[in-house]
Amino acid sequence: DSDNNVLGVRFRKSGSFQSSNYDYSTECYEQGHGRNDAAGSGLSYGRLVPRNLGNQSNENFSCRIEIPNPSGSRQKSAYLIGGGRGGNGTCGIFQGASIHTSDNATMDGIQVIMGGGNIRSGIFSLYGMKSS
Repeated sequence: DSDNNVLGVRFRKSGSFQSSNYDYSTECYEQGHGRNDAAGSGLSYGRLVPRNLGNQSNENFSCRIEIPNPSGSRQKSAYLIGGGRGGNGTCGIFQGASIHTSDNATMDGIQVIMGGGNIRSGIFSLYGMKSS
């Protein structure tokens, strides 16, 4: 079970999950703690939140992740907006973006991951449009 880790994504291209060349930029505004930003490049996954999330009984997080044009001819990206409550009892709003920089190949899958450990439980819904 994942506790005290960041949330991210990996894109699958040509049947293989890509584990390098992700750049990201994230920010968080927390009650009583102000702004917390993070950015970086060259990661093994696309980081989508600036600080660690927890799985304790007083912690929760929900979000929406958007992936624009996964079959397009540009570099693949994901955007997150979400919110939750941390272990210190504060409420926060999170937003982030990540891009896979190595090529423009069509994306054929996505993996939602934690920076370490596993996602123990959650409710996931997938919405999209199919090309005709």
